[in-house]
Amino acid sequence: MNNSNKPSIAHWLRRLLLLSGLLPALLVIATLAIAGALAYERLLEQQRDALRQQAHKQLRETIQLRTTIISGQLEQLSRDVASFARHVGLVLRRPASLPLQQYKAYARTPQGDLYSSQENGGFAFFYSGIKPVDARALEKLQRLLSVDPAMRDLLQRHPQAVEVFFSTHDSLQLSYPYSDPLERFTPGTDLAQSPNYYLADASHNPERVPVWAAPRRDPGSSHWLSACIAPVYRNDLLEGVVGLDVRLDALVAGIDPLPDRKHAALMLLSSDGSLIAPSADIGAADAAANGSAIELQTGPDREGALDVRLPESARTAITQQENGILPLGPGGNRLLAWSTIPQTDWKLLAIQTEATAVGSAQRAVDTVMNTLLSGALVTVLILSLTAFLLMLKSRRGADRLALPLHYLKHTAQQTADGKYLHVPPNVQFDEQQQAAQALVDLGGKLQSKAQTEARTRLALQRSQADLEKRLDSCSQELLLASHARERLETTPSPLSGYDHLTGLPAAPLFHDRAKQALLLAERNEKPLLVVLLQLSGFVPGQEPEGENTHDRLRQAIAHRLASRMRASDTVARLGHNEFAVVMFDYDAEKVAGEPGQEIAARIGMPSDPPDEGASVKAEMGLSRYPQDGDSIVELLHQADATLLLTPESERPSFTVRAARSGEE
Repeated sequence: MNNSNKPSIAHWLRRLLLLSGLLPALLVIATLAIAGALAYERLLEQQRDALRQQAHKQLRETIQLRTTIISGQLEQLSRDVASFARHVGLVLRRPASLPLQQYKAYARTPQGDLYSSQENGGFAFFYSGIKPVDARALEKLQRLLSVDPAMRDLLQRHPQAVEVFFSTHDSLQLSYPYSDPLERFTPGTDLAQSPNYYLADASHNPERVPVWAAPRRDPGSSHWLSACIAPVYRNDLLEGVVGLDVRLDALVAGIDPLPDRKHAALMLLSSDGSLIAPSADIGAADAAANGSAIELQTGPDREGALDVRLPESARTAITQQENGILPLGPGGNRLLAWSTIPQTDWKLLAIQTEATAVGSAQRAVDTVMNTLLSGALVTVLILSLTAFLLMLKSRRGADRLALPLHYLKHTAQQTADGKYLHVPPNVQFDEQQQAAQALVDLGGKLQSKAQTEARTRLALQRSQADLEKRLDSCSQELLLASHARERLETTPSPLSGYDHLTGLPAAPLFHDRAKQALLLAERNEKPLLVVLLQLSGFVPGQEPEGENTHDRLRQAIAHRLASRMRASDTVARLGHNEFAVVMFDYDAEKVAGEPGQEIAARIGMPSDPPDEGASVKAEMGLSRYPQDGDSIVELLHQADATLLLTPESERPSFTVRAARSGEE
């Protein structure tokens, strides 16, 4: 039945468009456009201070970010120089293995200086004749031949670096890449008087960490350089210093430039106020930095270039404060920001015109306002045209829309009642047809879901029953394990600090005794041998039932080690299948001649026939004090490395068989 009190769809659509959409939208847009135009100038004036503060904040963040980048680069350079110093220290402790004549061409000056006379792709060296360059000095130089690859690698990994060098206390200088030593050094020069030694010695660098030398100007290229210096010690003797010369302008050029390069510049200021690294686009800058002002002109051309005079008061503020920002120039139309690089106390400076910084923010505000006004006008036109077209089509569209809605209502009602349709009703519009199809698909999914839920409930019931059975089984197993653990925890250890199976010292007691033996060897200048004995070849199931042949093997080996070693030796069990021996004042020539045979002879083997008892293979790794290290940790590490890195066919090894029951 038709109810005349309700409006038709066409009437409702027209009224909705006119009253609820079009007129309010036009009114709001017009009001916003007029209010925006009137308030634009006032808003702009109010925003000037905010824009200026924002510009200052952005400049501070920009200089801080670039300071962090440079600090990270200096930190990486320091780590690599420290690593190179450790490598040189290890090389100096190793015996010489390369003949000097084969790898370097050298000559002598009349004053007795030894120097490399020809480039061969490696480092250049200069051995000052201030002290006689004797056989011991030549042997040191031969040891250092192996640092060529490390120097080359260090320089290649840091493009801002120009030279790697190593200078010793007895006036030997290595430098890479090659340069003529006689052009750099005066014969008879005492190289140990270099400022690098002043920075690296124990009184100025007790922590023995890399430090950065004061910037200096390279006379050949006029570039500012600074060297990262690291000491190389042999015990408490400062053997020498390694260093890496870095171009400071390349360091600055390696970071992102400021956005407006024509009206901005980056530079480095040393702790004494000297300009040591201008950015690449600075045309003229502080040649001496000794006057009352620093004049900076930047930009590829002079038109519109940045021209700033830095007063003495500003330079004082920069050197005294970690970071900050100052106005410069006539009327404060330039901004100077700086931040301190923590490793060196250098200052990274950024100079930018305030108009550039504020202008970018002003342009952003203008863009937003223009976009809003243009969008408002376009929206008014689109809404007007759309309303006109919709009103023309509303009546016809309403009739065409009403009939399919009845079909959709019928389909939805059938789905709600559980009467799922498999074929959708045929309606006029594609969208409505898709909606009808969606309702049919929804009914199918609901039906499938109901069936799936039924199957899922059945599967869950079965899984629950199976899970309950498994939980009962696991509870029993956990109870048995708990009882076993209680028995194990209540079993007392025979001796505190000793291995419960073999009775030998365990790892903590071994380390304590080994340290005492090392102190005794160092005090009496005696050799010390560390042996790691690794057992292998245990086969699970090899031992008969009721016996523990593997444990008897371990006990037999422990007994032989403990009974056949000297009283001054220390024997311990470090792991399941690992034993260790520390021999004080051992026969160096015998052990060095046949590694491991002396140990194997002392352990011996039982006299069982080959087919009686189990057998394992014992492999040994050896290290010697002082050749392989000066601490127990280093000696154990070297012995372990010898065991792991030596080819299996070359490792000292022998076979151990289990003795008969009752035999030791």
